[in-house]
Amino acid sequence: MLCLFGSNLFTQIKVVESLPEQEGAISSAHRGAIIYGEFINPDSLSPIQIRFESYLLMPGKALQQTQLDVKTDHGTFFDGVLDPRVRKFNVSLPFTSDFAYFSLSVKGRVLLEDFLISSDDSVKINVNLENATLLFAGPKSDWFEVQYQIARAKQQVRFDSPRTLVQSNPEEFLDQKDYRAQWERANSDFGARLNIAGFGSSGIQSRLEALNIADYGSIPGFEVLEDFKDQLEFAQYSALKVDLIGKYFASKISSFRKYQLVTPAALGDSLSVAEAEALLPELNKSLRHEIEKLKPTMFSVGYNQFLFEWVKLKSMETGESWQELVVQEFEGEIKDKLLTSFVEEELAKGYFTTGYLDQILPKLNSEPWKSHLDSLQRRLKLGVELESVKFETLEGKNFSLDEFEGMPTLLYFYFSTCAHSANYFNNYLWPIYQETAKQAGYRLVAVSVDDDQKLWKSSLGRYSDPSLLNLNLSQTANQNWLDYYLVDAFPRTMLIDAKGNLLSLNLTGEDYESYKANLLKLLSTPVSSTTSNKTF
Repeated sequence: MLCLFGSNLFTQIKVVESLPEQEGAISSAHRGAIIYGEFINPDSLSPIQIRFESYLLMPGKALQQTQLDVKTDHGTFFDGVLDPRVRKFNVSLPFTSDFAYFSLSVKGRVLLEDFLISSDDSVKINVNLENATLLFAGPKSDWFEVQYQIARAKQQVRFDSPRTLVQSNPEEFLDQKDYRAQWERANSDFGARLNIAGFGSSGIQSRLEALNIADYGSIPGFEVLEDFKDQLEFAQYSALKVDLIGKYFASKISSFRKYQLVTPAALGDSLSVAEAEALLPELNKSLRHEIEKLKPTMFSVGYNQFLFEWVKLKSMETGESWQELVVQEFEGEIKDKLLTSFVEEELAKGYFTTGYLDQILPKLNSEPWKSHLDSLQRRLKLGVELESVKFETLEGKNFSLDEFEGMPTLLYFYFSTCAHSANYFNNYLWPIYQETAKQAGYRLVAVSVDDDQKLWKSSLGRYSDPSLLNLNLSQTANQNWLDYYLVDAFPRTMLIDAKGNLLSLNLTGEDYESYKANLLKLLSTPVSSTTSNKTF
């Protein structure tokens, strides 16, 4: 159970304050993509933010991320900005890859999200939040317009499509109370509709139909892309086509895997699982053919997601590990990207097993994926001293890691309002600590990552206990340290020994007794210690 909060896993975040012409921008000879914007907003425009991601493997998982807090300026009579309500900006984005992903938001409202952008792009964006319009102009306006229209087509399909509720026995569910009458009445209305599907034959049939489409025209947004084909460069068209098709198949494979295999198995519905498993060989063969048909000329997130989900489904058919399948089925940079994607998913689940990355690194050959995992291996190494960081006490005083020396310490990280953190603390961590602390000789320290200290202090009774040492590590002020140790899914723990050396990056267990046993084992068999002088 994870509460996701704050920055993305495995990203290197660089926040830059920009002027109307981006401060510190690269020279005009190597400017990268140029984005010019004009905004009309009846409210305050601050803050406008641009997120620029390179080497994006999955939505929210990029190796490099730059976030620009954009400052706007008034236009002048001489530059043609005549409306006094308009504020403008002009930024250039540096590139380290062929394509990157661009997002634009204002006051936390996302206007453009994960638009593909290349180093020679130049586009003008007009945003009128008073009239709810967004327009593109400039040399690459069609490139941005088609992505905007594709996103709109997808949203329209989601809005107009019936929602689906999956139940192990739909008829039994509808027979409860007045559920059937409510459902029939709602389905007769013009508004939102609800389909109720089961795990067995009916659910399998609908999901197989979605995976065995006759042509790509039924994919939301594909007809829009075809309409723009003659207005796009071949590389632009190819990148969007592969991305669109890949994301479609990835979502449908994920749905099939979840609702026809994983969930029925968890509920003990062996008949539904057996029915789905019998279809896997032919289904995986068909999907492998779709993968071969795409043959991308460059990397896209959608293609990576497609391969990622297919490997998971193939693993359920053959029983082979994802590592084995990726190496068997793919090669070159595609193989390295997939291996990196799986590593990131495992780490996001809290699987910080010693030596885990040692198994993967020898299989990587290309950059920046190899260097990225090598960096992770160094950062997650056990037996080294934690990097320096300053906490804050309830009284507002600084508290350093050095003050933990002399006794092993279990650090428990949470943010207030995360229900999983509250359950974890009250049902596992706190009773285990009360039962074992004196015997094992360790202390438990609760660390909130709340930026709102009033919220932190007022919520202690639910997420911690006043008798403990309660500290705050504001996420905004300590993002580098939290990113370094991948602390952005909660609750999380770290165990350090009496000298401040790292024993564990995350305490895990299947139940109460296994949590307790794992903790006591870690305390009794510490790893060898080395030192690190790096600080933030």
